[in-house]
Amino acid sequence: MNKKLLKELKDLTIPKPVNLFPTTFFVLANKAHTKNNESLMKSIKNYRIKNKRGLKKSNYGGYHSEQNIQHLDKFKTITLKLINSYAAIVSMYFGRECIKNTENYKCIKGTLESMWFMVNGKGHANTIHSHPRAWMACSYYISLPKGNNYIYFHDPIQARKQDADYAKCTSVVEIQEGDAIFFPGWFEHSVPPNLSKKNRVVISCNFRKPSFISKIKEKADG
Repeated sequence: MNKKLLKELKDLTIPKPVNLFPTTFFVLANKAHTKNNESLMKSIKNYRIKNKRGLKKSNYGGYHSEQNIQHLDKFKTITLKLINSYAAIVSMYFGRECIKNTENYKCIKGTLESMWFMVNGKGHANTIHSHPRAWMACSYYISLPKGNNYIYFHDPIQARKQDADYAKCTSVVEIQEGDAIFFPGWFEHSVPPNLSKKNRVVISCNFRKPSFISKIKEKADG
C-alpha cells in the first residue's frame, strides 16, 4: 500500500457508524402460550369448519379469516393479552399514567381496529405488504414448524435499495411460538413459504394511535 496513504490512515480514528433513522419493533413472550395456544388451535379449527371460505390478502395460499375475530368469545383471552401488550408499549414511551389512568386505558382498548388469523400449510407464504391505517401492527405466533419460524422485514427507505451492496435491504427475524411482535403499520414485511407439512398459524391485528398521545406531546412540547 502507498506509504503516504498509510501515514494518513494512522491519523484517522476507527470509523464509527451512526444510525440516523432506525426502525423500532417490539417482541413480547406469552409465558402461558402452551395452554393459550392449545385453546386457540381448537377455536381456529371450529371457525374454519363454520367458515369454509377465507379472504385473499397478502397470503399466497393458506387460509385468512375475517378481520373481526376480536369480537368472538373464543378469542377474548388472546385479544386482552395483545391489548395489554400494546398498552405496555405505549406506556414505555409516554409514561406509566397511560395504564394507570382509567380513561387512557379504555382509550387504548378502543384502538384495536381489526384482528384475524392465518393458517399457512406447506408451500404457503405471505408476500411483501404493510398494514395501511395501522399505527401499530402485531403478529402473535400460535404454531411454528421447526425451521419455518422467520419473518422478513424490508428496508422502508427506498433510496437505499438502489445499492444493495452497501445497504442490507432485508432483515430476517427469528421468532418462537408464543411471541408477539409489534411494529409500525407502514413497516413492510413478508413471510417465506412454509416448507413443513405442519401448519404455521398466526394471529395478526391492527391498532390505531390512542387519541390522548397528542395531548401528552403538546404538553411536553409546551
